[in-house]
Amino acid sequence: MKTLSDVVAGTVFVVEDDVGVRDSLLALLHAAGWRTTAFGTGGEVLKYSGTLGQGCLLLDICLPDYDGFEVLMSLRRAGVCLPVIFMTAEERSAEQARAPEIGALAVLQKPLNEAHLLSAIGRAMEPEPPVTRKQQFYSQDLSPFGFRNTAATGAGRVADE
Repeated sequence: MKTLSDVVAGTVFVVEDDVGVRDSLLALLHAAGWRTTAFGTGGEVLKYSGTLGQGCLLLDICLPDYDGFEVLMSLRRAGVCLPVIFMTAEERSAEQARAPEIGALAVLQKPLNEAHLLSAIGRAMEPEPPVTRKQQFYSQDLSPFGFRNTAATGAGRVADE
């Protein structure tokens, strides 16, 4: 597993409505040396989307106001191209299968396995995290003239699908 000295400094943005789960995640991530910022709803993270810095998003799929997929697509439309790790308490579903198609790096089942979580965050926080072709597409808006907006592209190599 990578150490913090091996990765670019960044923040893990945790979006989780369950206070107990959120507090446990923050404690684990702090103990592992990560900086964190927590949000209790999708609306909160969307409100602050313009101020999110470098890092990754740890995003619950089932939130009280928006689902995680809606949050991710809204962030992408706002130009936020952070790597995303989804979490869910639901059993494997069609929605979970959809997550990689819209650019999520991982979907983790609750209760979360600490080693899997920290490994996924380590991959997401690499200086150039792998992105899927679909994630790269969603982060590249077409200008009115049909040219790709390269300023909106996320850094990273394209992972094999």
